[in-house]
Amino acid sequence: GYSKDSKTAEILGCTWTEFAAHIERQFLPGMTWESRALWHIDHIVALATAKTEADVLALNHFTNLRPLWKPDNIKKGAKQTHLI
Repeated sequence: GYSKDSKTAEILGCTWTEFAAHIERQFLPGMTWESRALWHIDHIVALATAKTEADVLALNHFTNLRPLWKPDNIKKGAKQTHLI
């Protein structure tokens, strides 16, 4: 329900190059940029938990994003998961 007023790199909290490296460090076996159609960028803490615009911005920070296989991300839905 919120519109994006900031530039994406500002919201991510890093440059595109840094973001790509962040995602690549988390690639699961078989993940590549060429297989991008098979995986999603997952919000570890789901956007559905946001209550304010500040929450939306915080949840789009690169530290809350990871690659996840498409079927796993669909199954996860808006559930919150933890890396550890």
